[in-house]
Amino acid sequence: MTNPQKLDPQRITLWLRDMVEAALQEDEQERLTRSSLSELEQEYDMLDHRIDDLYEKIRDQDWRQARPIVDTMLEELGVKIDSASTEYLQLCRRTLQAQIHTAAICKHRTRGNYDFEVKLLSEHYPQNTATVLPDLDKPENTQPPTLITDALAIYLNEGVKAKGWRPATRNEYETSIRLFIEIKGDLPLTDITRDMVRDFRDKLGQLPPNREKKAQYRGKSIQELLAMPIDQPMSARTVQKNLERFSAFLRWAQGENLISNNPAEGIRPAGTPKGSTRKPFTNEDLNKLFKSKQYLQSEHKKPHHFWLPLLGLYTGARLGELCQLRTDDIIREDDVWMLHITDDNDSQQQLKTAASRRKVPVHRVLLDLGFIDYVQAQRARNSERIFPELRYYNKGGFGKKPTEWFSAYRKSCGVTDRSKVFHSFRHTLITKLSQVAPKEHVQVIVGHSDGSVTYDHYFHGLEPKVLYDVIDKLDYAIDLSFLKDQWRTYLD
Repeated sequence: MTNPQKLDPQRITLWLRDMVEAALQEDEQERLTRSSLSELEQEYDMLDHRIDDLYEKIRDQDWRQARPIVDTMLEELGVKIDSASTEYLQLCRRTLQAQIHTAAICKHRTRGNYDFEVKLLSEHYPQNTATVLPDLDKPENTQPPTLITDALAIYLNEGVKAKGWRPATRNEYETSIRLFIEIKGDLPLTDITRDMVRDFRDKLGQLPPNREKKAQYRGKSIQELLAMPIDQPMSARTVQKNLERFSAFLRWAQGENLISNNPAEGIRPAGTPKGSTRKPFTNEDLNKLFKSKQYLQSEHKKPHHFWLPLLGLYTGARLGELCQLRTDDIIREDDVWMLHITDDNDSQQQLKTAASRRKVPVHRVLLDLGFIDYVQAQRARNSERIFPELRYYNKGGFGKKPTEWFSAYRKSCGVTDRSKVFHSFRHTLITKLSQVAPKEHVQVIVGHSDGSVTYDHYFHGLEPKVLYDVIDKLDYAIDLSFLKDQWRTYLD
């Protein structure tokens, strides 16, 4: 653990850079789904306002927004300092400055300028922030260099203990890093070069995805697979995910002073994903989905068939989050009904990240259709879950069967675009709500993160009524009043 009284400037700079880069990566993913100039202009104005607001906070020494981030930083770095000390307050200022830098880069991106961020990041967040001269009085370090596998064991352990990784997340990181080992060997970390990472990227694009699940690929070495004809090789999106995980591992190694720089930084797949980006639903899609014969003629088979699309549309929650809801997770605070999305009440409840823990107000449309009455009816039946008919699967959780059902339902309604899935409800809500509400408020509602600390932490003081006012602005201009109390049809 780092000396509790000593702040390492290099590690702080790297931590802040990680936070900025994570936010920029998320911004880029969202940016790819934007198309209209009006959306870009709205974002430009919003970023202008955000930058002004952050400068005012620095001027007024208002550190409330920065303190949760600094606390997380210090915890991750293993440092303890007095929250009233000069060092702590300087970190608060640097944190707000990092948010200003992030907003400034995003602002330039809205004008198509991606060169600005290269200069800003290299100037304010150099990856090698200190030049260390050799100490001639000390004997030469004969310690052998750290192998990838040795560092990997520590990295995975820290991910579980410090970051709360679920088993699935841990396995994803381990799989990606072991792929590199299979392709390039268990090298000393200091021997990894950018050319090696590029070769890793290129070979990933020639391999089959999920090779252990298909008989013709199972048990074969990488070299054998590369020599085989592969009908459907790994998509650019999957290649990118593997690169991102490997780069995150090397960034951690850099922070631990195991390497001087990250050779995977900025290396991306040669192509862009085709058809893998999830698109939001159009108004035409929504009319097809909610004016189907199943809704018009009350022909759904189960309660979750009726409620899940509606909940997805008006909460933006992930399918798994909705399927695992318990009746106790529907709560009332300050006269506002809310979904408490959590994994604290049940070992079978799983969330994607810590940022996913949140409370989402129930939209007036859901209230009008009788959602709370439905929940009360399940409570009266002593049901612990909102959808007691759903079974839990080790792979897929409670959402396994609903995922399959919605895919078939969507196609039956004439929404055949493969990039439109249940998760598209989430994209639809984010797109609509971002046009009428501050981005930070939208982040809280959908459980997005910004760097190492979530917007839920930034705005943890938002009252339920404030959040309700935000989600109440959501209007899809589709009349669903004919569905009022239809849920009663589907109770056994």
